[in-house]
Amino acid sequence: MRPAISRSVRGVLLLTACGAAPDLPHAAPAACEGIERVRGTMGTLARVRVCDAAAPGAAESAEAALDAIDRVDRVMSLYKAESDLSRLNREGYPGPVSLDPWLIDLLARSARLSKETRGRFDVTVKPLMDHYGFYRELGFAPPPGGLRGALRATGMSGLVVDEARGEARFRRQYSGVDLGGVAKGYALDRAGEVLRQRGAGRALLELGRSFLFLGEGPADGGRWPVAIADPRVEGALAGCFLSPPGSLSSSAPSGRVIQGSEGAVGHILDPRRGAAEARALQATVWSPEGTRAEAWSKAALLLKAQSAGSRLARHGEWAILLEAGEDPAGPLSALRRGAESAPLLSSCEGAKP
Repeated sequence: MRPAISRSVRGVLLLTACGAAPDLPHAAPAACEGIERVRGTMGTLARVRVCDAAAPGAAESAEAALDAIDRVDRVMSLYKAESDLSRLNREGYPGPVSLDPWLIDLLARSARLSKETRGRFDVTVKPLMDHYGFYRELGFAPPPGGLRGALRATGMSGLVVDEARGEARFRRQYSGVDLGGVAKGYALDRAGEVLRQRGAGRALLELGRSFLFLGEGPADGGRWPVAIADPRVEGALAGCFLSPPGSLSSSAPSGRVIQGSEGAVGHILDPRRGAAEARALQATVWSPEGTRAEAWSKAALLLKAQSAGSRLARHGEWAILLEAGEDPAGPLSALRRGAESAPLLSSCEGAKP
């Protein structure tokens, strides 16, 4: 959603080979080396690769998937004054405001995710983001009343979404929605839906720190070889593993940091308190859905690990949390939480990005 990329590391990297991956008794399908299309959108690069280059309309399918991602950006970007999201933030109090069906859908899903994460994921966090100055370049002013004022304007209880009418409004003045913590995952879901409708059985989609794997991957057991970046050192890897089809998303408090009157503040804010110390250096979450993976990659940094794990496990999802050991510069600890299918990290020796 930003016009420029300010992150120094990426949470997940796709690999063409993962040297320490375990051998499995299943044959691996062909490598995904088909038609690829790349487009700048949502403040990053979107990549769509349809694995079967010979499939009828493969190139057109990839372009159509990118068009879906562009629609999400057009409708949900804070950086576009004409977007539906910007209109909601300007006119939503007292409202209501008629909105694009995709935005209504994501707002409704976000409300459910907020309950599921006990409020740690909350798209109404924009007043807090404005309080700390994350969007100064857009001219957004902090709400009056300092941190207390921003907290009063934050909370899903202040957002009313009428799915039947396709409208939304705010109950409280100075409220606002920021979809930077979930829109990319939602865009991947919509792009994946387009590919499935067009008959693309195997495809790879990449958008920022998030991936969506459709169908069987090129590694043993039909899985996809990936690596997790070490958030402390640019270019360093924390470990490798094989991911099942579905979506992976990573978040790290250090991904975007600003300096203000209250010191250094990371972009992962606690909607109930504001700036807060995350419980891990980085969270990588797997889910069948990109929307859930991206939202939970934020919430998992704020919830206690056991609480996050039990909630993810209910949906067959999992998280890998990276924590520093006694030596801050030493090896990272990788905690697996959620479904028992969560993979173990292995050495990345021999890995090829």
